[in-house]
Amino acid sequence: MPPPAARLPGSEHATPARDQWPLWYSDLTALTGDAVPTDEPGPWVRDGARLAALCRLMTGRGSRLHLMGGGADELFRTLPPHLHVRRHPLAAYARIRTQRASQHWPLGQLLRQLADRRTFGQWLAAWADSLTTPAPSPAALVRRAAPSTAWGADLPMPPWATSKAALAVQSLLR
Repeated sequence: MPPPAARLPGSEHATPARDQWPLWYSDLTALTGDAVPTDEPGPWVRDGARLAALCRLMTGRGSRLHLMGGGADELFRTLPPHLHVRRHPLAAYARIRTQRASQHWPLGQLLRQLADRRTFGQWLAAWADSLTTPAPSPAALVRRAAPSTAWGADLPMPPWATSKAALAVQSLLR
């Protein structure tokens, strides 16, 4: 089968030089006001300047329609918490087996997480308690680990947050 570009007659593969691309988090001031009509930055804020540069590059070459992969992960891949079927765990066996095999998750870690039977309220309270727990070392992050199948992400407070801020967040979560 020919490569995708060969199946698109008249197409051109443009790869700008590295120094032609904005750095991550560049031009964040362009994302204020009506440009981003939400109350918080979205997951693409890191790449906002790069996406704008890509749009300028493509329209400058005459592109009126540009397809990219944004959103495909959300359509065709599920997040690990969906594996945590609380009422009928065996019903998810095939999905768990498939995800574990494709992602090379350690079986023991995954089974311990799937055995967690806390309610949302219990998980939320435990998260509040763990907000000030120090982040794992970089070496610990390198080891292959099963992702969390909990109700949400157990995110810690940032290191620059004051103890007063941590107490306020803990109070809201509780």
